[in-house]
Amino acid sequence: MASAGPLSERLGAHGAATFGEAVSDPALVDVRNVDVTATLGGMGAAQTGAERYFARRLEDPEYRQGYEEARERIEQIDSVIRVFDARREELHLTKAELARRAGVKPEAIRRLFSAEKPNPTLTTLVALAGALDLEIRPTPRRSASTTRERSAASGTRRRSA
Repeated sequence: MASAGPLSERLGAHGAATFGEAVSDPALVDVRNVDVTATLGGMGAAQTGAERYFARRLEDPEYRQGYEEARERIEQIDSVIRVFDARREELHLTKAELARRAGVKPEAIRRLFSAEKPNPTLTTLVALAGALDLEIRPTPRRSASTTRERSAASGTRRRSA
């Protein structure tokens, strides 16, 4: 069984957890895009040409929406990868051992945990989740209004059952 730690405390008696539980726990999730977020928050003091250009682009509502959506996707992927890595460490598995358990090439695991922009396939995530005794379970967003705003912005309508 896993050693004591933040992730194991969130896991059930058998070590299973959902991503919704683990990824939404602020103690387990740090943001890899700190520089981008800090830059976005402090745009008033842009100094370089690139910063001034980015600040002007963010003034366009359509560009800002696209940027925010892309940032959210990246943060979600980063969160999942951090949960996997924390669980791997809790189980005292090397990356090579995890690769063997999951039936994935070791170099794919190394890239996943060390790449600046990991882009795993769903097949790889499911294999890793199984090897780490985790479940992948999508959960609704905290705010349904976010989905409605996106649909309205894109000109689509959400169908009701």
